[in-house]
Amino acid sequence: MNAGKLSRDDRLLNRKDGSSSAYSTCYTILIERIMRLGLQETESNNGNSTIMVLAAIPMLLSAFRSFAIENIHTNLLEDDLLMNELKGAGEIQKILDHYQITGQLRQDMFDLQEIRNEIIHPIPKATGTKDNWPDYLRRIKRMGLLDETGRAGSHFDTLYQVCSLRLFRWAAGVVASAVQFIDKTSPELQPLSLAKNFTILTSI
Repeated sequence: MNAGKLSRDDRLLNRKDGSSSAYSTCYTILIERIMRLGLQETESNNGNSTIMVLAAIPMLLSAFRSFAIENIHTNLLEDDLLMNELKGAGEIQKILDHYQITGQLRQDMFDLQEIRNEIIHPIPKATGTKDNWPDYLRRIKRMGLLDETGRAGSHFDTLYQVCSLRLFRWAAGVVASAVQFIDKTSPELQPLSLAKNFTILTSI
């Protein structure tokens, strides 16, 4: 294990001297600025196509992970179980399990995580499907969230289909709903709520 991973795990599990901050706020500010630029891009395209989504979606899930940690740390909650779980891979599923997020919202978060993975772990090779979209994410295609050519028998490559304002708006709504679910788990603490930062993204 390298020094960077050791340092991050140590900070995750142990309270250190010094100040902490709300990383999720930094992420949401960045995402909003990125997507405001994306809106300008869509105006000169087809009203939907923007490459900015490739930056915004990974940041959305980083913001979500930060929020889950901040919800525990800011409120001085004793929750070593979740913190220990977040050391490994599959952190999104572990957060969903911990807060018992189920049903449609859980499925949406899983699909969003896989879209993030397609972006940050790219496989620039053919999908083997007629429409250049992987079958395991067929549900997203059926929802009409992707960027399409509008021409029968002609399809963008996978990554370019992801470059969709509709997809971003759906993703922002999914993450905002998950954050609000977590935020409501400890209302008696009256936490410094960061959930509103995610709600702002749904207005883009």
